[in-house]
Amino acid sequence: MNQIAPIIIALLLSVQNAFAVPGPATTAVVANANDPASMILAQRYADVRHVPDSNVCSLDLPDDVDISLSDFETRWMMPLFACLGERIEQIEAVLLVRGVPLRVHIPVDGGVDRVSAAAAVSVWQTRMGNGRPMRGVPPGQQRQCGNTPCLAPRFENPYRSGHFEPGWQRFAAGIDWRPVLVTMLHGRNFEDAGRLLDSALNGEQTGGGEGTFLLMQGGDPARSALDPELEPAAEALTAIGFEAEVVPFDSDLTGRDLAAFVTGSAQLGEVIEGNTYRPGALVDNLTSYGALPVNFTADGQQQVSIARWVAQGVAGAHGTTDEPLSHVFPSRQFLVDYAHGMTLAESYHRNLPFAYWRNLVLGDPMAAPYAARPRVSLAGLVENEVLEAGLQLTALAMPSGEDEVVSVSVYVDGLLVQSVQGNTLEVCLRIPARPVQILVVARTGGTYPAKGWAAHRITGAGDEMDCAFPPDAGPSPSPDPFDMGSVSRPDAALDGSSPMLPDRDAVVDMGPDLSIEAAGEVDGGCRAGDGSPHAMILFWCILLCFRRR
Repeated sequence: MNQIAPIIIALLLSVQNAFAVPGPATTAVVANANDPASMILAQRYADVRHVPDSNVCSLDLPDDVDISLSDFETRWMMPLFACLGERIEQIEAVLLVRGVPLRVHIPVDGGVDRVSAAAAVSVWQTRMGNGRPMRGVPPGQQRQCGNTPCLAPRFENPYRSGHFEPGWQRFAAGIDWRPVLVTMLHGRNFEDAGRLLDSALNGEQTGGGEGTFLLMQGGDPARSALDPELEPAAEALTAIGFEAEVVPFDSDLTGRDLAAFVTGSAQLGEVIEGNTYRPGALVDNLTSYGALPVNFTADGQQQVSIARWVAQGVAGAHGTTDEPLSHVFPSRQFLVDYAHGMTLAESYHRNLPFAYWRNLVLGDPMAAPYAARPRVSLAGLVENEVLEAGLQLTALAMPSGEDEVVSVSVYVDGLLVQSVQGNTLEVCLRIPARPVQILVVARTGGTYPAKGWAAHRITGAGDEMDCAFPPDAGPSPSPDPFDMGSVSRPDAALDGSSPMLPDRDAVVDMGPDLSIEAAGEVDGGCRAGDGSPHAMILFWCILLCFRRR
């Protein structure tokens, strides 16, 4: 099928489209600084997923399952924003690590209501019509549940379609939505919490589970609310080549090899521990108390604990931290999105009907075992190398599936310093005289874009050994880190403006620690490729227009 037009459009759109799906530079990790095990797991995640150190935030949080709104603001959100600094505008996903509180108390008419901490973080920079932050606004409203008054969710989820990205924004019902996708590594102990990461990594190694997507009907009328979605989801999964089956409710069904499992029941017998869950598997059980705090203790359980699935090696699970009502669970379309290659965070969150409520998603937000991640190779980089001069970096990204690579970006210690359209990036970097992370991220186009990346840690030579400037580059660049000429800067990628591709002789000054040079021939220094935006776009348009896929 010829997909020339969508790819050309992607090439001509704003550079913000270089950041689709969560990746290492766009994911923040939150741990409890008062819990050594929480910090260890957070660092392990950052190491294996190449999350920059600057994106790992250890916060002074209470050792409790609940936190007041005032403490949540002063001890959690304010320090988190301060930790991220200017990187905050790059963030699209936040991973919480076991050890942080699970719920936030929201004052309501002299009393309190509760939302999950994940939901409170996820509203991020969302503001009400009067400019008030959404955090702290009553999350529920009184409704009639049959003949009984009940508290129901108040805010519909604004993210139900399309691709998420840093700075994602939508105006709906007078609200300025600026959310992020939030997941958690949690279980009955830290070993179990780590299994979620292991399952994600192993699933990506094997290319996704080869087992059955098992869709089991609910065990009672209230918990069968999503049963009408089972057959359409199974048909969609079968249509793209997966084994999917809808079965009647059976609390003790065993002996199956599963790539995913959904059902609805307040009681489950052998169906959890009696089946094998492939690496990368996702699950959901429609019942009220799956993620109640007691369900993450060693032997506590109210209704069906989602921690039981975590112990069995699934990559993701969804539950609620308080009574949610049955219509707040993810549409079974989340399995179809995941099987198409979407990340775990996107798959769950875009299928949740409501936001700022009591939902909790467990798992690695970057997990995408069915994605065709592009492969990134780097020239001029050696792990733990100590440089003697400026770094000449060449990155080449190749697709692993049908969709072409549409952008390549380079980050230094988590800050975006260059993003180009196409599959090749050449750049000359001056690296400070300290260890830093060089991260290169490539993204594919298509309906389900995917990210691939490569990272190295190196130590620079310092300012006195920077890259040589071209003879016609003019005066030395300004020391102002935001005076960056025509080259993309971190916030420029998020303001919806036109593409800001580097001029041939542009020099980016990142202050005393870092500079980047995108130049042509350079005497005695690094050489970077021609970054002329018109030449680059014309080249790719001609190439794509004459290529049949």
